Amino acid sequence: MAVELGYQYQNTSYFQTGVSYRFSDNYTKNPFSMNAALATNFSTENRITLGVQQRFLQTFEGGIAFSNKDLQPSLGINVLNAIKLHIGYCFPYQNKLNSSVTFGLVFALGPKNYYDHLVIGF
Repeated sequence: MAVELGYQYQNTSYFQTGVSYRFSDNYTKNPFSMNAALATNFSTENRITLGVQQRFLQTFEGGIAFSNKDLQPSLGINVLNAIKLHIGYCFPYQNKLNSSVTFGLVFALGPKNYYDHLVIGF
């Protein structure tokens, strides 16, 4: 489990905090990895988000996040499960004027076994 801190833009800027749990083992060369996270975004519009990200091909990831206000699918880059950069689109439940492109940068702070092992060579 790791603590996540980051920035997200979705019609306005958010400071994002949360926790993330890694389901896959970081000792295998499995090209698929899955994390689940619970986060809250602080701004004038506080929201709680539950998201699932699945990483594929070591560095690319796709995910979907559900909040109390919208649904956000996204694609991104994941570096060693420590730094995540993503872009997506927001589909609001009620106010359709709030649909927009979203992007964010998240840093994960966790124990050593949460991160991927850096393998150099074969």
